[in-house]
Amino acid sequence: MESKLTLFKKWKILFFFFTMLCCYEVDASHFRGGTISWDCLSGNQVEYTITTQWAGTLYPVGSQGYAYSMYYGDGTSETLYGTVTFINTTENWFSQTLVITKTYSSPGQYTAEVNSCCRIGALPNGWGSSSFVLRSVVNAGAGCNEAPSLASPAFINVSPGNNQTCFQLNAVDPEGDPVTFSIANSAESGLFPDPSTEWPVGTLSASGLICVNPTTMPGAPSGGYVNGQLIPIPIKVSDNNGNGTIPGDIMLKVSTVTGVPPTWDYTITPADGSTINFFAGVAGSINVEAEDADAGNTIDINPSGVPGGAIFTPALPNTSSPNATTLNWTPTAADAGSHPITLIAQDNAGLQTSTSFTIVVLTCSAPVATCTNAT
Repeated sequence: MESKLTLFKKWKILFFFFTMLCCYEVDASHFRGGTISWDCLSGNQVEYTITTQWAGTLYPVGSQGYAYSMYYGDGTSETLYGTVTFINTTENWFSQTLVITKTYSSPGQYTAEVNSCCRIGALPNGWGSSSFVLRSVVNAGAGCNEAPSLASPAFINVSPGNNQTCFQLNAVDPEGDPVTFSIANSAESGLFPDPSTEWPVGTLSASGLICVNPTTMPGAPSGGYVNGQLIPIPIKVSDNNGNGTIPGDIMLKVSTVTGVPPTWDYTITPADGSTINFFAGVAGSINVEAEDADAGNTIDINPSGVPGGAIFTPALPNTSSPNATTLNWTPTAADAGSHPITLIAQDNAGLQTSTSFTIVVLTCSAPVATCTNAT
């Protein structure tokens, strides 16, 4: 007869085994989307900001989220974890962000990427549970030309049936270079078959307008995808001088909805597409408010592109109608430059309305109040 100690050891081993198996499965099949942006620092340093979205609400805000592998393009890599910044319990997903500095041994252009497993399983067209890639072409060294940055929404609701839904993406370039949008290929996204050829021509315009129809989406069945179907659309944003690219992996959700979508109160909210100046070392704030004409409906506001250190008061998500909140941020000199932000107001019926603006952080030098951005 086995001793109690031996049985205890066996149970401990089994517990460890199943715990590891469970955690592996959780990490392995929850990726929903994300983006990378980067800035040149002194010498050959590059500061990466990696924002990713994941299915589930396992981790609280401020805690360490899921792990992924980062490859820097110089033969080095490491496992990274983001900090949870936003949770949407209604839609069962969360967002996590990490800011990390990489010092390259020499100046030049590098292809850096997040490359890990796995996407959520319930994706069509053979894309479920596949690996995911977020690839960015990066410049290191003095006088580098920086890539654009993107306010990548976590998901966009689209109408079912033979109906077209359009959504304007929001990206800016720190040097003011024109930007071009395109659908990422297999190497840039980890999706096979190749999304750049699977998505119909005209799905994504060069100016960033996504227009989709569930009957013509990749792998669509007869009559198109039905309510609840998720499908990814990976994109690439490039500046027009070819010196940098960033990724954006966005989830589309087919959603059967009725009623009137929310509206933004532009007597309070900045005009769509507007630019707001903030100053390094000075507290700034932006008020926003969304309303819904349908009696009894409530609204959630889902933000993307919010810079590190900025907070909403009251904190989001803040389910209410009308839904009013204030973005508060005191940027530092290191934040100088452009920060695109997109807000999606979604009511409890699933109807969405988006608005976008860009915060430009200026630095001012004494004794003359001369203000400049990062470039």
